[in-house]
Amino acid sequence: SVQKRKWRQSKGDFEQFCKKIGWTTTDGEVERKKRWFGASEFTYDVKKAPEGHLPLTSALRGTSLIKKLLEHPVWDNDDWKKAP
Repeated sequence: SVQKRKWRQSKGDFEQFCKKIGWTTTDGEVERKKRWFGASEFTYDVKKAPEGHLPLTSALRGTSLIKKLLEHPVWDNDDWKKAP
């Protein structure tokens, strides 16, 4: 998946992963994770969204869920792609 590739590129660094998929924004000189309050922080246009952008994962379930999913051992190899 795109997210798996971005996770590997980030070498398991969740903060870097967040930057790669567009989960961060800047308020003045302070970088923070997006809160997804109001339409201003959502990206509904797939042509404008960063590759791997998953706003509803973060907004509905929290960043801890996606982090745990990406850390799961199933992602260590590509066996999950093979048909049973």
